[in-house]
Amino acid sequence: MIKKDKNEMKQIKLFAGVRCEQAFYLFSKSNCFRIGCYKLIKHKYWETVVLVLICLSSFKLAFDTWERKIDSPLDIYAGYADLFFNYAFICEMSIKLIALGLTMDDGSYLRDEWN
Repeated sequence: MIKKDKNEMKQIKLFAGVRCEQAFYLFSKSNCFRIGCYKLIKHKYWETVVLVLICLSSFKLAFDTWERKIDSPLDIYAGYADLFFNYAFICEMSIKLIALGLTMDDGSYLRDEWN
């Protein structure tokens, strides 16, 4: 039986279920930025924050269907909320893409039903 060193064992625990060795052929499993992204998406509050953003975005969408005056201050703030949600979801997607990889291996971003 071959013994694995501590770094190799740490990598196995860190990227459990992710077989992608290099995300976008740039970020290996030992890359500090990718490790940080992976730890971020595995944080206990990550899913909660994303679900809250989805709910708020859904409420904003329902608000948009409500009849209101165009170019009112409320309409301007609604436009800023749209930008905020767009940037927040782009950041969420980018972090997950770097942490998990795009699509080629098991456990990658597009192979997860929730993404």
